[in-house]
Amino acid sequence: MLFARSHITRLAVLLSTLGSPFVLLPLTVLLVSMGTASPARALALAGALASLGIAPLVLLIRHKVRTGRWSDHDVSDRSHRKEFYPIAIFVTVGSALALWLLGAPGIVVRGILVVLLLLILASALGRWSKISLHTSIGAFCTVTLVAGNIWVAGGALILATAVGWARIWLERHTLWQVLGGAVLGAAGGLLVLRPAFF
Repeated sequence: MLFARSHITRLAVLLSTLGSPFVLLPLTVLLVSMGTASPARALALAGALASLGIAPLVLLIRHKVRTGRWSDHDVSDRSHRKEFYPIAIFVTVGSALALWLLGAPGIVVRGILVVLLLLILASALGRWSKISLHTSIGAFCTVTLVAGNIWVAGGALILATAVGWARIWLERHTLWQVLGGAVLGAAGGLLVLRPAFF
C-alpha cells in the first residue's frame, strides 16, 4: 500500500512539474505565435519570455529555498507569497513590455497582460484563499490554445485536469482552491480570445 502510494506521489510530482506555469506559459507562447509567425520567430518569442519572465522567478525561488527563507519551491507559505507576488507582478509587466517591443502577435501580448491580471487577483484573494496558480495558468493556457488548434487545446485540458488532481494529492491546495484557480484562468483565456469571437 505504501509502495503504491509513493508511486502515485511521484506521478503527482511529475505532473505538477510538467504543468507548472513556468513550463506552460513559454510553450503556449510558442504554439500560439506559430499561428501568425515563422517557427523561428515563435521560438524566439518563447525564449524571450523564458529568459525575461520565467528565469528570474525560478532563480529567485531557488535562492530563497536554498537559503531557508522560503519553505518550498511552490511558495506554499502565505507569508512567502506576499513577498513573491509583487516580484512576479513586476517581472510580468517587464515581460509584457519586452514582448510588445519585440513585435509579438497581439494575442501573445494580451495573454501576458491577462496573466498579470491573474497574478494581481491571486495576490488579492490570498488574504482568504491560496488560489492554485498551477490550475489557473493551466486553464488559461488551455482556453488560449483554442485559437491555434482545438486538439492541442484538448491535450492541454487533459494535462490541466491531471495537474489539478496532483495539486490536491500533494496537499498543496484544496479542491476549492484548485477549482477557483481553474475558473479564474478560464475566464482569463476568454479575455484573450474575445477579439477572435466578437
